[in-house]
Amino acid sequence: MDISIEFQSTELVSNTESSEPSINSDPATWPSFLTSKQIDYIVVTGPEIFTEFSSIQLDHEKRHFSEIHFYRHLSNGEKLVRRWLIYSKSTGKIFCFCCKLFDRTPKSNLAICGFSDWHNVSAALTVHEKAPNHFKAYGTWIEIEKRLKLKLKLNKTIDAEHQRITNMETDYWVKVLDRLLSVTLYLSKNNLAFRGSSDKFYTQSNGNFLSLVELLVKEHFIGFKTVESSTGLSLTDLLLKALAEKNISFQDCRGQGYDNGANMKGQKKGVQARVLSMNPRATFVPCNCHSLNLVVSDAASCSINSITVFGVLQRIYVLFSSSVNRWKILTDNIKGLTVKPLSDTRWESRINSVKVVRFQTEQIYNALIKLSEVENIDAGTRHEAVSLADQLTDFKFLISLVVWYDILFQVNLVIKSMQAKAMDLINGSNMLKSTLEFIKNYRDQFDQILVKAKAIADELGVDSEIKVVRKRIKKKNFDYERSDDTDHRTAVEKFKHEFFYTLMDVVTTSLTDRFEILKIHVDLWNFLYDFKNAPENENELLKHCMDLHNHLKDGSDSDIDGVELCTEIVNVKQLLISCLDVSSPLNILQYIFDYELQDIFPNLWIALRLLLMLPVTVASGERSFSKFKLIKTYLRSTMANERLVSLSVLSIENEIAAEIDFSTIIRSFAERKSRKVLIDNKFK
Repeated sequence: MDISIEFQSTELVSNTESSEPSINSDPATWPSFLTSKQIDYIVVTGPEIFTEFSSIQLDHEKRHFSEIHFYRHLSNGEKLVRRWLIYSKSTGKIFCFCCKLFDRTPKSNLAICGFSDWHNVSAALTVHEKAPNHFKAYGTWIEIEKRLKLKLKLNKTIDAEHQRITNMETDYWVKVLDRLLSVTLYLSKNNLAFRGSSDKFYTQSNGNFLSLVELLVKEHFIGFKTVESSTGLSLTDLLLKALAEKNISFQDCRGQGYDNGANMKGQKKGVQARVLSMNPRATFVPCNCHSLNLVVSDAASCSINSITVFGVLQRIYVLFSSSVNRWKILTDNIKGLTVKPLSDTRWESRINSVKVVRFQTEQIYNALIKLSEVENIDAGTRHEAVSLADQLTDFKFLISLVVWYDILFQVNLVIKSMQAKAMDLINGSNMLKSTLEFIKNYRDQFDQILVKAKAIADELGVDSEIKVVRKRIKKKNFDYERSDDTDHRTAVEKFKHEFFYTLMDVVTTSLTDRFEILKIHVDLWNFLYDFKNAPENENELLKHCMDLHNHLKDGSDSDIDGVELCTEIVNVKQLLISCLDVSSPLNILQYIFDYELQDIFPNLWIALRLLLMLPVTVASGERSFSKFKLIKTYLRSTMANERLVSLSVLSIENEIAAEIDFSTIIRSFAERKSRKVLIDNKFK
């Protein structure tokens, strides 16, 4: 294997060869007692790959060992190399590499004298690779291999290591400079601008130069499709047709995520329900960013005070943005942020709009007053400016402004974090739990909110009291003696209950309801998140594994075996005890990959990949519309759909496009073109 090729030229192997007799790679020839140096040598050399299958002789039953047994076939259709399985040329038998070396109480012929019952070999290998002794021996092998690998690195001379690092750095900077030069020449040739409004990588509007330098491709975009009908049935048919055109197997789908439109997430006729009916393993996870946005929308319409806040913010923007002169008055009075419009689709629009007025209330008030005093201004504009200025001095409005900023600030943090590359299902759920906890704690902080609102009122020089609205007196009969006024609460208490508590209750209820599906998925997958603290009770762990087994089941087929997964988790815990850096599913998956443990933990390998693949948000997919707007401009209004989609794919998947070798395609096209020219000339 690769590991043996790398190690055989090292100093450790040379020292071992000089101090111990040469050890043959054939396990049948190993002595019954191996010294520690001999074991180190064998581990460094690694199991030998056998390829001479044509030379294997038939046994008395006319059977022989087959290459197929070097692979473990998984229930989801994948196959993994049995790295531990080796074939002895001298005896014509197979051995378990790790058990032959490290199993002190062997019970299988694979670890003792070799196995050659080819009639029952498949069953024997399956039983052996699930045995506790095999897991233990495999773990010992990996630990020793890791130790020797580290020792080999440390034993290298300082000069050799320094030269290696120097060469790597040189190669790296050669590639970097070559790329930068190519980008510079390209932009210069096409007379394109280099800089944008941002000078940072991976930010919006960072210019042509940085956009060409940075590498992006995490998900793969396959194109835009024209939707003629928005029903769940039509969208499902369109989805299946698009996958078939790209030769993408629909049955391989293990996760689906959409926004929260009824035709997408509908439980009976939505796309997700129709997909699940055809593929029960295509787990549906609603976009958590969309769900949070809807939580805010629910809360924003729960009371007249909330509606008023956002209505005033939008009116302020419309008033000042309607003319250049009005905008000049605004910018003359504020030196920081400028007012922003509200948007139903851009999640950050609300927090940006509230933030401007929350921290610049006095400056915006002054701008409104100056606008109302401008000569030759029309009566409608003057009235609107005075009306908005009066609204800013209303203490109830100031309280609402403070409350909404605090809520939106927390929500915006969660939405941004959920779009991070490393975000997974469990982390997303934990962030939502923290948001819910914040809302519950914030409910008891009304006094602190009043303090913040009073500070703004003091800056404006207005009263920090809630005005009492006089109730309409109903006409009564002359003999009616009972009073209708049974509400003896103060104005502050009444406002707290009608606005603040109502808002908190709506947010809490909406958060709980909209993330119910996420909670179900978290309960199902959570046991895979922290192996070191996995349930000690094996029956409890087995229940979690079997629940996941049934979830990933379609008829009689399942992606994993629940019983085997339970055994693998029990054994992997022992292997990970010494690995302090393995603390998340992604790190554990990387650990399994780095040390080639897929064949010993196949069900865990599959389960972790599925866990990390489940979508947390579909926000990144929606960014394709940004490219769409850049390509489909008013200068290209007549562009056909096929060309538009092709250019979008090239723009979004630019890194993949840059790596494609077009030489074969170009030659094939040139050959067809030349033949066509010859034929055309022949018939002229």
